[in-house]
Amino acid sequence: TIQRSYVLQLLYQPEYAFEKLTPEESQCLFEEYPFVKELYDSIQTFKKMLETHDGKGLGDWLVQAEQSPYKELHSFVDGTKQDLDAILMAIQSPYSNGLVEGSINKLKVIKRIMYGRCSFALLRNKVLLLERFHSVN
Repeated sequence: TIQRSYVLQLLYQPEYAFEKLTPEESQCLFEEYPFVKELYDSIQTFKKMLETHDGKGLGDWLVQAEQSPYKELHSFVDGTKQDLDAILMAIQSPYSNGLVEGSINKLKVIKRIMYGRCSFALLRNKVLLLERFHSVN
């Protein structure tokens, strides 16, 4: 029997890199549940656009995803269309703001932990001290 968590993990990884299912098991899964294969192909196509920085096929992908019977894909397409220019730029650009976003998330976690019980100076010192600690370890 195939665990549900394996199916969800398989959707977001290349089939060759997925080690929890044998190729025979994944092929059986795709034959038994064709919608899983459709979702897998759609997700992998989108991921390939991101990895290769090639946004040329985005319009075709959006049309294809919009015609699929899955409401989750429709929701994703609607959100993508609302911010299409930014998404195209993110696909085509080699730059990422991931490092900045990670730093902001870290700062917000520290701020929540302190729960408003300190001044900005104390927050600043705590962030700097934690950065120093992590760079040493």
